[in-house]
Amino acid sequence: MKYKYIVLGAGRQGMAIAYDLAKFCQARSVVLADHDLKLAQTGAVIVNRLVKSGISKAFKADAGDPEYLKKLFAGADCVVSAAVEAGASFCDLGGNTGVVLQELSLHKKAKAKDITVVPDTGLMPGMGNTFAAYFINKLLDLPVMDYSMV
Repeated sequence: MKYKYIVLGAGRQGMAIAYDLAKFCQARSVVLADHDLKLAQTGAVIVNRLVKSGISKAFKADAGDPEYLKKLFAGADCVVSAAVEAGASFCDLGGNTGVVLQELSLHKKAKAKDITVVPDTGLMPGMGNTFAAYFINKLLDLPVMDYSMV
């Protein structure tokens, strides 16, 4: 099965995520969406060059316009930094406790739509916490979770 991914935000992290999705995650398409269309277009060109295909496309997107985002996200299998209303699972880079708490409050709504909300997965605290747990387990000689099973 091939997946349609949308990455909201075409900065360095967004472009890295788009590349990983295109290269390693059975992508049918990877949309880079940003309020700065030129940035999204540049990111899509770079991703396409790196994966040697035309899999990535650019769109202008205003994160403050939920109705537009709902239309953009329609048909997506996964959206990074997105909205439950679109019916797509999403992974947020986080970093803002208030936003993370709002995302966590979406659990019942997401479950009813059979989608997943994964907040706070950015560099810090997301990835930092994952690395910290891994190394603590290694230092204490505890079993380390097999993330390939997740």
